[in-house]
Amino acid sequence: MRLATFLLAPAAVLAISGCGSEREGTVQSEDGEVAYEISEDGETTNVRLNGDEGEVTVDTGANLKPDLPDGLAVYPGATITSASNVGLGEAAGALVTMESADSPEKIVGWYKDQAAKAGYDIDSEVSTGSLRIVSGKTADGREFNVVANGDDSPTTVQLTAGRGL
Repeated sequence: MRLATFLLAPAAVLAISGCGSEREGTVQSEDGEVAYEISEDGETTNVRLNGDEGEVTVDTGANLKPDLPDGLAVYPGATITSASNVGLGEAAGALVTMESADSPEKIVGWYKDQAAKAGYDIDSEVSTGSLRIVSGKTADGREFNVVANGDDSPTTVQLTAGRGL
């Protein structure tokens, strides 16, 4: 449930805040009732979800500083198009979407190098057409996944990284 919540929480934020819903209330999920509260602080949207499994916090915005685990960073020279920080109890992470003029191969290669320096073991790599994906984790619970896709400039990059997920 933790990883699914982490990956789906930013989508829930966009769905709830984008459809003109109330700023607080409850929604029914397959796991029970979830209370939500939405607030905005300039260019950042903050969402708090409370359910049977605890509180999930989601902060999202194009100018939000991603809460990435040690050893991982936004790709050099990339432009962040959106960022979300998610917290679930002791677990936390970020979902960052960015664009770069570099090729998917170069971007994924850079992340593999950075991950190796930070103690990550690469456990999955996919390469098909212009799509490159790499994933890894550490013994202490940090995880990451990078998806880079693009035939032409710019390459779209999605970095998901966190700890305790």
